[in-house]
Amino acid sequence: MKSLQEALENGGVYRFEGSGGASLGRLAGRPPRHVRIQAPPTKRALLDALAGILEFPPHFGGNWDALYDCLTDLGLVAGSTLVIEIGGLTRFARQAPGELAAGIETFRDCANFWRERNVHLAVLLGGTGRVGRDLPETA
Repeated sequence: MKSLQEALENGGVYRFEGSGGASLGRLAGRPPRHVRIQAPPTKRALLDALAGILEFPPHFGGNWDALYDCLTDLGLVAGSTLVIEIGGLTRFARQAPGELAAGIETFRDCANFWRERNVHLAVLLGGTGRVGRDLPETA
């Protein structure tokens, strides 16, 4: 289990139960950009929610490849941190485990892309069930 501080410093995709808002607010140093959503029950609704909160361009395609393209084109600067916290994935994990697995892989690829550019992208996922059992846990 990694601490939230370690997750932010390393970036990546993590299982995270609860709300990171209070914990993130207590961390020392420059606060990360933090976006939080409660997961809608479908892939399209989840992608639409992310597109809205992260202000993706109108031509966002609404699929995992388009999510990768938009997340890797956010214009983040070296040394910055972006935390995406998605809670309530239990229903989505039960109804579309393959889609959630594809989403997790997309988030991992994005975190790796940004890590190479000295940007920390940490994606905290709650309620992933069996689909997320291999994800490292953070508290």
